Amino acid sequence: MSSVGVIYNCEGSGHAMRMLSIAQRLEGREVDCKLAGGGPGQKFLEANNVSNYTPETTDMRSLVDGRLTQNSISTLKDPLDRVKHLMSWIEENDFDCIISNDPCGLLAARAKKIDFYVVSHVSKDIPVSRIESIATFLLNAAFIEEAEEFFYPSLWQSPNSGRLMKVGPLAPEYKGEAEGEFEILVVPSAISDNTETICKTLQEHGYTVKKVGGEDWSPKPSLRPYIRKASTVVCSGYSTVMEASVERTPCILNPVTSEQKGVSKKLEGIRGFREYSGSLSREISELQTPREYRNGAIDIADAVIRDLRQ
Repeated sequence: MSSVGVIYNCEGSGHAMRMLSIAQRLEGREVDCKLAGGGPGQKFLEANNVSNYTPETTDMRSLVDGRLTQNSISTLKDPLDRVKHLMSWIEENDFDCIISNDPCGLLAARAKKIDFYVVSHVSKDIPVSRIESIATFLLNAAFIEEAEEFFYPSLWQSPNSGRLMKVGPLAPEYKGEAEGEFEILVVPSAISDNTETICKTLQEHGYTVKKVGGEDWSPKPSLRPYIRKASTVVCSGYSTVMEASVERTPCILNPVTSEQKGVSKKLEGIRGFREYSGSLSREISELQTPREYRNGAIDIADAVIRDLRQ
């Protein structure tokens, strides 16, 4: 029985769900899989009856956005503590390898000299911010040569690099049913500032709307049943985009961050996806059903298991 540690980025619940999709594909294939990460994604794992180790969490967006104050000096210390905690976790569990979309998890794996796999769709050409683009290049360069594989889950063509293994979008499995009747599912990010305007505009055009996080919403183990039921999804984050692509549900992107804006540009011209431009009714009417996408978690699990058995 092989032992695999899956470490997810703690800054945003979508990171946990992406990595859960890989863990699900590893389980039952002579692999003992443990997860670690913490942060907002932890409650979704617990809702799926998945236990996970909770190391120190980080808030690197405060650094990226220039919002560091005297009250958040710990932002500089937290990543170091997180790496130390994850190093201890790796040592205690004696894993055969680590799979991670978390820089701290990758640093911990490299420090412990254990085989590791990177999972990330963020290449240097994704962020629209020059500073973030440079930071992404440096971060990827720090791991790409030593990684067993750098998995690139995307709907678009991967950059011209022989070190990236392009795989399909990642979506965790969940067989439940969506509650209530609705046509449009709105999935805002934590920093979206126009969600209420979007919902109001949709309702004025006669659409029934379900807003994730709204008054009639309670936490769910997975969004997939709701994405599956919706005729269109309006969202900001790439995790929701990936789940929509697997479900073949058309998607309007409402990007906020530099990374989200870059993803939206990458999706230009890809059937079933377009960026919100202020005319929701027209955009919805023009959207086509996305083509069929293979869940990239299948190929990641296959590749890792193939390596473990060599």
